[in-house]
Amino acid sequence: MEELLASLPDLLNCNDLPKLAFRCELASVLAKEYPHGVASILLKSLLGKLKLIYDTDRATTSEKVLSNDVLSFFASVLPSVGSLSVTFPEMAEESVQLLIKLRVQIAHQSSDLLAANPLLPALDVVVQRVFSQLVRMTPTTF
Repeated sequence: MEELLASLPDLLNCNDLPKLAFRCELASVLAKEYPHGVASILLKSLLGKLKLIYDTDRATTSEKVLSNDVLSFFASVLPSVGSLSVTFPEMAEESVQLLIKLRVQIAHQSSDLLAANPLLPALDVVVQRVFSQLVRMTPTTF
């Protein structure tokens, strides 16, 4: 399985969201199983891809809302991002930045009563769980 690590960048180069969600989960499992073979550049490129999906989808509408496909995508992929951030703490700051962007977006879309979306509460729960996961991994210093 370690030989698959070299192909992870190619694996994540996909624009089909359901396939990309599966590939992110697979990359997460492989990276946790073989952490010594994973370059931090790969992890940063994964987060960069997620931010690009967020920014691109949000820019396609004048209301600055995320589509149902992207909301579902983030709900499915964020647990993997959280796991990777626990395994690779150097990813945590960028992961938190993405989570904050999503929290603001959820609040924005939830406040628009005309564009109420049933996927928003589910994504909000996932964002909260990943935040909790990251907080539990943070060492407390007093």
